Amino acid sequence: AMRRAVRSIFSLELPEEAGASQFPTLKSRLGSPPRTDAAGSIPTINLSPFVHGTPEEQQRVVDAVREQCEYIGFLRVTWDDFPFETVAAAQDAARRLFNCSEEEKHRWSKSSIKKETSSYTSTGYRGSGSTENNKNRESWSCTSPEYSPLAATWGPDKEYFLGERGQQHFALDPDPQVPWPDEARLPGFRAAVCEYHTEVEQLGKVLLRIFARVLKCEEEKLLGMADKHVSAMNLFSFTMGEGGEVLPAHADVSAFTILSHDTSALAAG
Repeated sequence: AMRRAVRSIFSLELPEEAGASQFPTLKSRLGSPPRTDAAGSIPTINLSPFVHGTPEEQQRVVDAVREQCEYIGFLRVTWDDFPFETVAAAQDAARRLFNCSEEEKHRWSKSSIKKETSSYTSTGYRGSGSTENNKNRESWSCTSPEYSPLAATWGPDKEYFLGERGQQHFALDPDPQVPWPDEARLPGFRAAVCEYHTEVEQLGKVLLRIFARVLKCEEEKLLGMADKHVSAMNLFSFTMGEGGEVLPAHADVSAFTILSHDTSALAAG
């Protein structure tokens, strides 16, 4: 029988003395620590030189991404013409949703829909404590929010969307892809979520090109593998430092996870 040895790129250093102020330290086995700014913090990487810069400027971005991913496991990014208004609108939409009554929020969940097919429909709202992953947080989730089940029936890729495997991720008409909140109750919610999703999707395409370069592949290699991809968008609401564990340790099945935090005074939870 074949035996496979799995070795993490990270090592775990435990404190010599136990105590409330002592925490394990996760360190990378690869390379050296990434460059830091004057304050000693991990700098935010501007991706624009990769898109518009010279080959030398592009390579500097690739190297910075590689260093942060290898040593830390995540990275912070920005770019010229960052869509501040789009992000703010999506965060405002999330705040308005989570501030609604429990009765209203539960109407905007998959469980409130009378399904007519066995195809996929996004989860929508889940209350705090409803699942293992929602121990101390609320959530509203959707997958591929701009997908239209009706349009897919006559579109050029209908075999992909309507096939047996496609139905695992896409709804068949007349079922909805997403249990959207009522437009009259949350005006602009759907538009804000879709616009944000589109922006993040564009960011993902740039990151896939960079990761391909990091892996020394052709720059378009990973983009081709992600054609007609399925991506989930999750809105969460929780109170920092209250209620214990928010999310158990886990591994995402996606290529990467992109986070945007709303820590404003108006944030719900």
